[in-house]
Amino acid sequence: MRLITILVSLAILSGCASNLRIDENYTFGARSNEGIVVASTRTDDKCRGFSNHSLLYFESKPATSAPRDSFFLENTFLGNDFDNPPGYFQIKKLPAGKYTFTSLYKTGVMEGSLSLREYNMSFVVKPGKIHYLGELHANIPDCNTVQLKVIDQRRRDRKLFDERMKQLKSSAFQYQILRPRK
Repeated sequence: MRLITILVSLAILSGCASNLRIDENYTFGARSNEGIVVASTRTDDKCRGFSNHSLLYFESKPATSAPRDSFFLENTFLGNDFDNPPGYFQIKKLPAGKYTFTSLYKTGVMEGSLSLREYNMSFVVKPGKIHYLGELHANIPDCNTVQLKVIDQRRRDRKLFDERMKQLKSSAFQYQILRPRK
């Protein structure tokens, strides 16, 4: 079990930078089948453990070249973009398609997965477009429960996007503020 935790932690660490940002000079190619997804994430986690990493997994249907991906909720090896509660601003490049959030996964002492399927949260990525999803906030009151809400933080996140990207601008955002439904 300890070896599995170490391997999962190493896999998470190897993708840390790529999970949070794309190249600041990125532009869409003429025949690009990719879009960009922008979201911020926060967690209020009462189920903590040593070396805690939390991820919100999503997958595409039907599967594309990136059938499963994630947004960080927490990573003890990265500095936060926000505090009280801690969180991250994230920019991801994804193949065009429809994506659905499937689970929240935690590594560390309190390792495990919680299903997000009952929230029925999906988003669509269109080629050459920038999609803003909002701030995904996960409240984890105990080790068996996750409560999701999404907050529209476009003012703050547009500013962060424009600070980090040189070629693309937040004025091109297409808004898809997620609405968790149970």
